[in-house]
Amino acid sequence: MRCIKTELYFGVDEPGGKQVGPKAWRDFLGQEVTPRFPRGMTVVEAYGQMQHRSGNIERQATRIIVLVHKPTPAAGRQISEIIGLYRSRFENAQVMRLRMPVLADFFTD
Repeated sequence: MRCIKTELYFGVDEPGGKQVGPKAWRDFLGQEVTPRFPRGMTVVEAYGQMQHRSGNIERQATRIIVLVHKPTPAAGRQISEIIGLYRSRFENAQVMRLRMPVLADFFTD
């Protein structure tokens, strides 16, 4: 089946030295991501770094959500909502989105 694979990379550092903790992350998944993509997702704990315009390199823990979904406008809107809600809830924490077409076969019960 032709699908889109979307990877969302969520930085856990918030301005002021705070971090998005495990409970806040679980709450965000349960309240915002799962209702929009109830058929499933994969979450990966990772480490990331990026260089800012200033030249400074920022290193931080990162959480990745992998979604495989149909290429619909509704799915695109839902992903944009998730990004906006995360940045709003966690004081503009960094998010990166990758999208790519994939052929997916699901083997379930």
